[in-house]
Amino acid sequence: MAAGRLQLVINQVACRRRIEEEERDRERKREEKVRRRETRRQEREERRRLQKLEVKRQEDERKMQRRIALEERKILVAQRKLETIRLLSELFARIKVI
Repeated sequence: MAAGRLQLVINQVACRRRIEEEERDRERKREEKVRRRETRRQEREERRRLQKLEVKRQEDERKMQRRIALEERKILVAQRKLETIRLLSELFARIKVI
């Protein structure tokens, strides 16, 4: 009878340990799932942040190109005006000589 009782206690302890181990496994898996979810969320946020930076960089680049084009146009107009003034000066100088 004592051996049967001892075996019963041993089985109960083993059963409790198995249940505790299963609970630890479930908790570990739940924590891993939460960590994976958090990691994916952080990766999405990082991708979005990088995309926003890239869009901003491209917009800044377009603005700079527009400014450069405008300045080049202004320089071209100024060069034409300067050439016109030089030609008119030369023309007036020739007219004076005549």
